[in-house]
Amino acid sequence: MALSHRHGVAKAAYAFTSALALLLKRLGKHNVMEEPDIQGIEPDITYGQQDSLTMIETKFYRRSSPPPSSIFKRALEHTHDRGSRIGAARIVLAISCPMDKRFSNVAHIYPAVEIWDETKLFEMAAPFPEILTLFEEIFEADTPKSAETLSLSSSSSAITGADEPTPEPKKGKVLAEALAEIERGRDMATDFENACINAL
Repeated sequence: MALSHRHGVAKAAYAFTSALALLLKRLGKHNVMEEPDIQGIEPDITYGQQDSLTMIETKFYRRSSPPPSSIFKRALEHTHDRGSRIGAARIVLAISCPMDKRFSNVAHIYPAVEIWDETKLFEMAAPFPEILTLFEEIFEADTPKSAETLSLSSSSSAITGADEPTPEPKKGKVLAEALAEIERGRDMATDFENACINAL
């Protein structure tokens, strides 16, 4: 049971990254790439040219059970470190749940990292109803009223290239991220065991 739950989270995390990359392309961002190899680092998404590169790391957090602030802080640190190492002009952490007070309290530690939460992503996707639907399914949430209003007032066109096969996420990366989010102690022992089983 726990094994299929972990697999489901990994699939949702990959779907989140792919949906965000698709949104950026629809918004007209240039040179959108998923997991490019830049100086031996593979950020989740980049767009733009090297001298004005935007790097985005995505974190799938269930809105019904967001992680403790320590895990969010670690994600900020990880994102800041990767963005700095590849020389990104803009560094973004995209999360699949709303910002809450706990997250806001640690976000100021890394002011260079811009945060796109569920609310921001719905607003960005408002002109594209089909991407809003994707986000609703991935986030297990309804579109906020503000995004619905924006969506109704925007014209949309069909997704191009939707039938193109998408590559599977790299297994090692998914497992490494799963292990990185587990904190020491009895509370997360089961999660650690499940991650180890997945590695076999």
